[in-house]
Amino acid sequence: MKQGNSYSFDELKEVYLNENDYSEYVKTTCTYIDCGLDGEYELFVQNEYSMYCFTKYVLKNIDGELYICFTGDSREHKWNEMLENGYYSYTWNIDGLNHWGSCYYIDANGDCHYLYSQGFGGCSRSYGDETLIVSLPDDVYGEFDEIGNIEYSTYSFSDSYSAPHYMYDLILFDPDGEEIERNDESEDLYNRVEELYEACSNTIVSEEEAEESMRNARQAVGLTDEIYEAEVGYYE
Repeated sequence: MKQGNSYSFDELKEVYLNENDYSEYVKTTCTYIDCGLDGEYELFVQNEYSMYCFTKYVLKNIDGELYICFTGDSREHKWNEMLENGYYSYTWNIDGLNHWGSCYYIDANGDCHYLYSQGFGGCSRSYGDETLIVSLPDDVYGEFDEIGNIEYSTYSFSDSYSAPHYMYDLILFDPDGEEIERNDESEDLYNRVEELYEACSNTIVSEEEAEESMRNARQAVGLTDEIYEAEVGYYE
């Protein structure tokens, strides 16, 4: 698909089928959503294909013409949500433990804004990670005999998985799966782990700092708390 070109529904299906010749068209479903909650409705279209794959579009009437203001897809290991207020997110299951995806906002004018990317996951000895810490040398594994699992959340203002991340909500577990509570006794262990992640281009922030940073990104494109926190329906 190219910016400024016109497409029929059949042509939209053909675009996908030409790139995925193993797939077959199943059905199309349509529903109205209200991007930006301004009372002017947009059309959310999902084309379903075999193997539970979907292409998704948001269409908006602008000056009497229908415009495609968003395209997305879902398939195995990739799921997404379209909220009725125009907030959209997708998540890839990368390796069973780690997940990564991006968030967008389609505003009342039909403009699609990239917000940020988010991830959650960790490392586990039982899962077979040789290093325990992703992207660190193999000899790091022996430094943390007291740790069995690590969990954390991340975000970035780039949709590249290799871009620098902000990391927060770090939780350590012992080899028996019990959480190692962060306190005066375990603070040094937590600090050592955070230092290793920071050496891999991660910036450690508090949960409050993470929430405020992502909130500022939403506010910058007009996704107010009122719209973001509104109780609306969603479509997967």
